[in-house]
Amino acid sequence: EPSKDIYKGLEQACQYFIDILQQDAKVNIIHHEHVVSKLGKETLISRHEILVNSDDVTVEVVTQQELSEAEQQLIQVLVYQTLMVQKAINSQ
Repeated sequence: EPSKDIYKGLEQACQYFIDILQQDAKVNIIHHEHVVSKLGKETLISRHEILVNSDDVTVEVVTQQELSEAEQQLIQVLVYQTLMVQKAINSQ
């Protein structure tokens, strides 16, 4: 089982991403097909989705308008960096 800290870190990274987006968004953090965390605007009707996959964790981002290349890269970097930092901490 991944530690709760990984999700806390991911939640913070994803919340940051939602906060700086210029549009409504919702994010689901998924572990082995179980949604472990939901952030953002729950009621958002799915228009555009991107998935960031890493090991056991998938981050699903749903937005009204399509994300730009830069925004897509940002969420990927945030997710991967968070997971890398978490792994480094956990392996000490």
